[in-house]
Amino acid sequence: MTRVLVVDDEAPMRRALQIGLRAQGYDVLIAADARTAVEACRDDDPDVMLLDLGLPDRSGFEVLREVREWSRIPVIVVSIVDERSRGVALGAAAYLVKPVGRDDLLGALQSVGAPAP
Repeated sequence: MTRVLVVDDEAPMRRALQIGLRAQGYDVLIAADARTAVEACRDDDPDVMLLDLGLPDRSGFEVLREVREWSRIPVIVVSIVDERSRGVALGAAAYLVKPVGRDDLLGALQSVGAPAP
């Protein structure tokens, strides 16, 4: 089963992504801040990370930069801010601007090698 780490500071967004992804057959891990996201990447071995940029303790870009120091996990940035070129330059595999439709999200997951089971 494909394991997706959802990193977002907004509980309703985390919950919506969790419900939607589980309905598609994904195993979903949740993180509400940068520290928890980095720990989950190291400890829980997710297959892909969905990463919001606006986190309470550090920016998503800082999380991406840190994770790239030791991991090649595919990261899909999901944010209200369109800074696509910066995200890709830091190593994001894909970039989606909120609000994100189900088909766009599933397409991005498939494009990074994490298709629905």
